[in-house]
Amino acid sequence: MSPYVPPVLLPKVRSTALMASAAGMPCSLRLPGICNHNPATTVMCHLPGIGKSIASKVSDLHTAFGCSACHTAIDTLGWDRRGLSAAVVLDAILRGHAETQARLVVMGIIRVKGGKLV
Repeated sequence: MSPYVPPVLLPKVRSTALMASAAGMPCSLRLPGICNHNPATTVMCHLPGIGKSIASKVSDLHTAFGCSACHTAIDTLGWDRRGLSAAVVLDAILRGHAETQARLVVMGIIRVKGGKLV
């Protein structure tokens, strides 16, 4: 694969292990005033981005652990932000994604070639 591939042509990763890893995990999104903080409701949430539409999800790598309330809030068409600014929602998504990725590395679900935990 060449170093540059237009974003819309990048392959989408599909992984049952990634999707199942969210069970019982704390919500990484923690949207203020929305999050129910209940790990029993946590699922892997596909985040908004290139390739996401009504009938298509982004890659399973572009996800975050999210409780049922946060998942509904970011998955609802037009986003049910309950008064939250776009900046607060974007911050939660970026922080949640980074936190989830780090947890997946610790869990051994994502491995980086030549990488190590420090």
